[in-house]
Amino acid sequence: MTATEFHDPTLSAPDPTPTPAPAAAPAAQAVPPVAPAPAPARRFRLVKTRHGRKLFGVCAGIARELDVDVTLIRVAFVGAAFAGFGIPLYLAAAILAPRAEDERIAG
Repeated sequence: MTATEFHDPTLSAPDPTPTPAPAAAPAAQAVPPVAPAPAPARRFRLVKTRHGRKLFGVCAGIARELDVDVTLIRVAFVGAAFAGFGIPLYLAAAILAPRAEDERIAG
């Protein structure tokens, strides 16, 4: 008997093609972090402030509420005055807006 007549699988050379790795069990899905609840919307509260005012404190109150420079609000009111509605708007705000008696209200 020759070696070619008998085939012993244990003596054969290893298969050159790699075998795929066994499929791993699916990993547990990570729970995404819960986003914090948004802060409640802050209402715009117009008050006339005593600090930084020139006439009635309307521009200073708006600037403090919007957290911008008071000069920007004053320039906007001057531009609105040239457009024809700035003076009535300013006077209406001066009459209707309450004075900030407490500094916590004014900011």
